[in-house]
Amino acid sequence: MAHMSTQGWPDEGEDRPRRVMPLERGWVRHKLQRELALGEKDHGQLAREYGVKSTAIMEFKKRHQSAIDEMIRDLDNEFTSLWIADKATRLAVLQLDVEELDEEEWDDAKSRLDAVKVKHGALMQAARELGQIPSTAGVKVETPAATFHIVGVDPKALQ
Repeated sequence: MAHMSTQGWPDEGEDRPRRVMPLERGWVRHKLQRELALGEKDHGQLAREYGVKSTAIMEFKKRHQSAIDEMIRDLDNEFTSLWIADKATRLAVLQLDVEELDEEEWDDAKSRLDAVKVKHGALMQAARELGQIPSTAGVKVETPAATFHIVGVDPKALQ
């Protein structure tokens, strides 16, 4: 059994859950970066709103200064500094995932088949990103009603 620290986490060097600091969660990080870029609130106000000390806000600002500066340059774009909003970056991530799947050794056919399905899904997503496959979102297909007349047959006789 692993020896636990006083905080309940396994001691260093052993597997332990990854803790994400409250200000570093994706949506919180982006919102705080944006508020710092806008400059409408001081560190004390932000600290109260986010439930941290003002020193945490100052340290956060130092760590993320380049992203905040990028937001200041493009305040009208709410997606500034979100890597997932950048097409080239999304494609690079998809490419890396496909390359990693290609390098993997599979122990059984089912695992390999699952990996191939993931790979093909990634390749399809990349093709959609590049506009090589038209989007089907919002496409409405209607089939016209057809009326058939059979020559030489009395429809009443068929009942």
